[in-house]
Amino acid sequence: MPALTAGVLPDSLSAIQAKASQFHGSTSGASLPFQPTADALGALSGFRVDAQLYHLGLDNAAQATMSVPDENGVIGGPGQVLHFGLSGANQVVPVVIDAQDAGFGQVWYKNVLDGVDELYYGSTDSRFIFDFVVRPGSDPSQLVLSYRGQQSLQTDSAGNLLIGMSDGQIAQTAPVAFQIIRGQVRTVASSYVLGDNGAVRFQTSDYDHSEPLIIDPTQGTPTTTTMTSNTPNPSAFGQQVTLSAKVKVTSSGSAVTIGNVTFNCGSVALEPAV
Repeated sequence: MPALTAGVLPDSLSAIQAKASQFHGSTSGASLPFQPTADALGALSGFRVDAQLYHLGLDNAAQATMSVPDENGVIGGPGQVLHFGLSGANQVVPVVIDAQDAGFGQVWYKNVLDGVDELYYGSTDSRFIFDFVVRPGSDPSQLVLSYRGQQSLQTDSAGNLLIGMSDGQIAQTAPVAFQIIRGQVRTVASSYVLGDNGAVRFQTSDYDHSEPLIIDPTQGTPTTTTMTSNTPNPSAFGQQVTLSAKVKVTSSGSAVTIGNVTFNCGSVALEPAV
């Protein structure tokens, strides 16, 4: 294993993470470990996450590669690999937090942009979450996410970012921005602003520039993909199915639709045939 820098989140960042988890309706947990990766010389090159519905790779500038299933349930097939990260990000020495048997629960990229930290962690429903912490006096307009590998990029009426892939799409939830001031949470209106060539910025309303600002988008699991017929126990979904159907997974990962049957938190609901 490469040499790692271990640490503990300051109380201020721990409070931020706890509040961010409440906003996106989940809790941080040990179900999504970040495993260190090494280069040819044995130095830390980044981290990887192997979830059921996607694989994620991170380098030392928090540049991410997300591989999702194709129509055969094979993760990372042609047109099913998305690259994204902050434009102009600094190469840093990530701090690992919350050691687990299979990796680490959190990765902290300190000063990934001047005056900006980025915190990666997982949720108990297998989503990965990345929070930006804009320090006092820093400008959130410098946060520009760059996307490559997608077929389309658009926002929906709820402000979510929809990333079209060759088979289906990935939904990134509308950003939540907030501050914690004297123990009180103050929400800040925020939204995505789409630019050219896969650039996505954050627009925020006025806020207290003397306090940290947290911007929290959450990457969802792939919302739609197709599975070929007679595919027993496709590992991408962990379900025992032998049929040809459109499979839809909500951004929270809590519901799966196979043909006209919807599985929701263990229950089964039959929909009228169409």
